Parts: sequence; C-alpha cells; structure tokens
Amino acid sequence: MKKIVLIIAFVYSFNLFSQGCSDAGFCSLGNITPHMDHFEAQKKLNMIRVGLSYGRGLRSINVYNPYFEYTRVVNENISFNTRINFMAHAGNEIQTGEIGDVYFTGDFKIASKFKTVVGFKVPLQQGARVKRGISLPMDYQNTLGTLDFLWALQTNLNKVHIAAGFQIPLTQNANRFFTTDFVASEEFPTTNGFRRNPDAWVRISYPVTAKNWTFIPNLLPIYHLGNDSYADEFGNRKSFVGSRGLTLNADIQIDYKLSENNVIGLNLAAPFMTRDIQPEGMGRKYVLTLDYRKSF
Repeated sequence: MKKIVLIIAFVYSFNLFSQGCSDAGFCSLGNITPHMDHFEAQKKLNMIRVGLSYGRGLRSINVYNPYFEYTRVVNENISFNTRINFMAHAGNEIQTGEIGDVYFTGDFKIASKFKTVVGFKVPLQQGARVKRGISLPMDYQNTLGTLDFLWALQTNLNKVHIAAGFQIPLTQNANRFFTTDFVASEEFPTTNGFRRNPDAWVRISYPVTAKNWTFIPNLLPIYHLGNDSYADEFGNRKSFVGSRGLTLNADIQIDYKLSENNVIGLNLAAPFMTRDIQPEGMGRKYVLTLDYRKSF
C-alpha cells in the first residue's frame, strides 16, 4: 500500500497542474507536517527552518516564497511556532516583492496520540498593492490580506500521519482591482471588494525511512467552503460561481539527515483536481521547495 501511495504522489507531482495549498503557509507549517519527527527523540528545545519555494502560477506568473520558521518546545505537551513569509511575483512585465504574512501557532498535546494546533495568520499588507497607479490583481499580491484563525487536529496511526484543519478569515482585504484596469496576455478576474470564504483541509502522510533518507508522500485535499464574491463597478455583489469546491493535491517530501541536528529537504508538489475558478490568486501549476532545518 505504501508503495502505491508513494508512486501516485510522485507521478502527479511532476505531471499535473493547477492549485496548491489554501494559503502559502498553514498546510506546510513544521508543526502540521511530519518535519518535526526527526528531532522529537533528541529533546531539543529549539528548531529553525529556512526555505525557498518556487511556484509556477496561473496566467504566466512566477512566484517565489522565501520563509523562516522558529519552533520553541516548552515541554513534551506544548510548543510554539512562528513563520514569516516573503512573497515575490514576476510575469507580464510586473514584479512585486514584500513580506506578506506572519503565522503564530501553538501545538498542544490533548491525548496520548492527538495534538491540536491553534493560531492566527496575521497579514502585514492589505492585499491592495498598487503598481504604476493601478490596483494589482490578487495574483500579484504578497498576501491574501486577511486575518485568519487557524485550527488543526493531528495524530499518528500505524505510522500514518493524519492532520485536519480549518483556515477561517476573520477580516477581508482591501483589493480594488477591475479586469479593465490591467492589459495582459490572459485575463485576470475582478476582485474589487473581494470576500473570501474559509477552507477545510486534510493531510495524509506516510514517512518511509532508509538510513539517512526519509521519503514522505502526502495527499492534501482542500475544500473551499463557499463561493467567493466581488463588487462590480456599481457596487453590486457578485459571486465567483465555481470558486467553491475541492482541490486535491499530491506532494513528496525528500529529507536527508546531514547529522543528528541538521536536515535538508526537497518537496515536489502539484494538484490533480481543482476548483473551476481561483480568484484569490493562489493557483499553482507546480511548486518546488528546498528547506533546511536545525535543532539546538
């Protein structure tokens, strides 16, 4: 069974296209994925993680996402994680780049095999960046611009790591983009007065270890819980029909243990089922991520 899951994740990661995680961060935080498993037996109190992701976005956009994470272990039942995301875009003669979001989460053991993660995604921008006097589409924004509540529950069952959670916007952004504002080879949807709905997701992982190597195939279904909407030029609210629904992603994490306290990893990811429309600008054809982790 584990060989079948590994092959499926590997094949789809390279060959299929469309949208990645619900937001660049929560689904891949160190305390959500099996990344911490390398260090749990060492009883270290600190872990840092530095990474760089490259994603091929929709509408001919290249997306670069450097990030930094710090995890502090309080005891065997409690730890805290902070992640800072930088986001840069290039395509259609437009370049942007700024720090977008900071994540604050706590990891709490609530039973022998269960942990819960609770926190917030705090935007440092409003998702309303302007370039040359023109409001930019969501595809070029360095953040969704929403303050989000984050919650997840995770467990390990016979070596299978399972996590499930919600990402719920508590505020909305200040984007003012109209399709007629921007001329490019592909059309960008109007997102003036954009209102985004929550996401629910599940991550299923099966780590396979061979000496210093660990291979972690993952399946990540994400369900967007409602159609997003925008305000037209007359102030009438209109729905993005088809923005509600399921995205099914596959990825494989390949880790190499340099030493007891140092790990380098490569992640290859892509979805093979997606919603009809993704107005929030998070669409990806594929994503490649390189990261380094150290405990001390």
